[in-house]
Amino acid sequence: MNAFGTSEAILNNLNFDRKNDPFLSPKAGNLFTSKFYKEFHSLTSEKDFFQFSQKYLKRLLGSTTISFYIWNEKTQQFEPEIFDDSLGSIISYQIEEGIVEWLFSEENLIFLRPEKELNLFSKPLYGKLLVLIPLKLLGKPIGFFEVVTRRFRPDTLQEKRVQLRMLAALLSGLFVSLHLNHKIQKIEKNSRQIESQMFQSGKLIALGELVGGIAHEINNPMTTILGRLQIMKIKNNIPEVMREKLKIVESEAQRVSEIVRDLLNFARNNPEKDRHEIVNINRVIEKSLDLTRHNLEVDGIEIRLKLDPEIQHFLGNTHQWLQVFVNLLVNAQQALQRNGIIAIETRQKKRELIIRFRDNGPGIPKEIQSKIFDSFYTTKAGRGGTGLGLAITKKIVEYHGGRISVRNVSGWGAEFEIRIPVKEEEN
Repeated sequence: MNAFGTSEAILNNLNFDRKNDPFLSPKAGNLFTSKFYKEFHSLTSEKDFFQFSQKYLKRLLGSTTISFYIWNEKTQQFEPEIFDDSLGSIISYQIEEGIVEWLFSEENLIFLRPEKELNLFSKPLYGKLLVLIPLKLLGKPIGFFEVVTRRFRPDTLQEKRVQLRMLAALLSGLFVSLHLNHKIQKIEKNSRQIESQMFQSGKLIALGELVGGIAHEINNPMTTILGRLQIMKIKNNIPEVMREKLKIVESEAQRVSEIVRDLLNFARNNPEKDRHEIVNINRVIEKSLDLTRHNLEVDGIEIRLKLDPEIQHFLGNTHQWLQVFVNLLVNAQQALQRNGIIAIETRQKKRELIIRFRDNGPGIPKEIQSKIFDSFYTTKAGRGGTGLGLAITKKIVEYHGGRISVRNVSGWGAEFEIRIPVKEEEN
């Protein structure tokens, strides 16, 4: 014998006089005033729906103890949406014993007296009624309310039942309408995002071609400049002071050429994905800073480098790692105010290489940290964010057998950590 009795005993006690239970009643209009319908037609979200439902169930039944379980089509189970602890074990029992299933098959309400039908002599529920109200549309379950309320006089019970049935019918249609509207809005939003990303991708392709062309235009005169500097240096009649200045000019010109060469490599479409070479992570980080230094300096952002000189090298794709670090720098820059700080650290730990990018921005809310590596997910929509940078970064890291994670650091903001396994023979 179950603590609540048997489901057969409960079902035998659920006898309804259907002949004297018409759907409409002269008394049924008490709840459904013009104010009710005005509120009803103003609802726009599922949150509004639950607040509205609770408000009118409380008004009709005089109760503050309400639970609502929603039907999950994927799991084929009822799951709590509005939950009251005092009803948890009772509702679980009703679901397991088939009472809720019977409720939907009969398409009716159930009024249960806990001490009689459930053999439950709980003090908080003694002398109360448990009311189960199913929501169903076109033969499919939506969910059900379970309400603890006072018992009614026999002459008012019929009126309550009629009004509850009318309310359940209205709420069923409303919930489905709001749910479909939410899905349509989500589809439209995704469609707009995809359209925006396609447009952005087109711009990036055009930008890549433009950058390649400009880089070539810069590279040609730089080659001439370097050649002339070499000629001037070998002349004997140049004062030593001027010779030292020429060395500085030559050094800076070579740096410009190197940056242009890196920019050309970075702008290339579809680089050799499977190209493997010895990757010097410290050197790649320095190159990524060369490419982004101007924008960082314009925003007054300070870079703090702590690169482990004993870091192990490994086999990989240098170009792809350059893309990873540029993405992380751009991401940090967009999160920072002027005069912010980006700290970059590399560290060797046994056979694992650790790379950390940390900024002193506002950090990333915990609820979205698991989403930021998803394709097209961006918190910077309309402000230059494509939702692709971190997704690509994650794929490149994983392609090299590593993993990337994000967290907020006390006293700082967000910290991205990359861990790469390194074999001894790769060093």
